[in-house]
Amino acid sequence: MRPEYLKQMSREELDQYAAIANYDLGKARSVDAKVSAIQEAREHVATVRVLGGLEVSIPIRRMHDKRLSDLLSKRGKLSDEDIETLFVGLVGDDQAKAIEERCTDDDGTVDVDAYSLAIAQVLRAQSAKN
Repeated sequence: MRPEYLKQMSREELDQYAAIANYDLGKARSVDAKVSAIQEAREHVATVRVLGGLEVSIPIRRMHDKRLSDLLSKRGKLSDEDIETLFVGLVGDDQAKAIEERCTDDDGTVDVDAYSLAIAQVLRAQSAKN
């Protein structure tokens, strides 16, 4: 949510928003202090180690992206394309390419099992952090 819209919310609404998102507002009392605390929480980055130590950084706000949440809600009905969209949505294009590179053999073959493991490692780590 954009800061200018957050600032239009009441203190009570900000408290409710923070509770839903599981953000700690600490000692913030004013609207501005609560907005700052929420923005800081949304900018936090989770680091997940995949495939033997590659560190992948995922901004908390991506974990709360409705588009990705909608995909996750499909649970047993996710297509391969949905999983790829979800994964790239969480890690971003550059990190997804780095992971794919790590899964690629010298002859250019992309090891789908290793790639699937990386996806599973990221998704498992994210569900624990939400």
